[in-house]
Amino acid sequence: MASEADVRPFRRDIDAAVSIWLLDLAKQVPKDAQLDGFDISSAHFPPKNELPGNVSLNLLDMMQPIPEHHVGRYDIVHIARIVLYIQKDDPSKLLNQFISLLNNIFRSHDLEVVDFQRKTVGDSMARPWTLMQLMANRDFIENDIVPMCDAGKMPPGSPSADEWREMSKNLILECQNGVKLITDIVYIVARKPTGVN
Repeated sequence: MASEADVRPFRRDIDAAVSIWLLDLAKQVPKDAQLDGFDISSAHFPPKNELPGNVSLNLLDMMQPIPEHHVGRYDIVHIARIVLYIQKDDPSKLLNQFISLLNNIFRSHDLEVVDFQRKTVGDSMARPWTLMQLMANRDFIENDIVPMCDAGKMPPGSPSADEWREMSKNLILECQNGVKLITDIVYIVARKPTGVN
């Protein structure tokens, strides 16, 4: 069995705020742990010369086939904020994409859930949470959704770029009139079953 010092974790992050999360993580892992982050847009990536040597940020559309050089490469995959990409209430395509990133040791076994937590945003956080969500949604629409619309990468029947902007504008107006945007935060941690090598 390898000691903790011998393990060279690879982490793959798919997240709209990928760079912030990975830059924080890079301070907590060994310097030779390779941290690869991917997003559908590079709008939020810092300049490459500001990244630690073990962090790389690249473009990837999870709705397209995974490039072969990423298949089976990673020990850990972190995923967040993908709900907009789940089509017809069926996350199986995305989950299969994410699983394909894992190395064969992890892909060859079913995973067991070891922790599941749902954190509710309380009333005291409703206003700041709503303001944060409005800013994030507007930024996401302009920097991620609109470019995908312009490039013809949205699923058939999706709203146009102008329709997305109109929805964002209307959402802001509704929130000014008292609507609150509150979603639970869900954490799921899984691992390969105990006793499986």
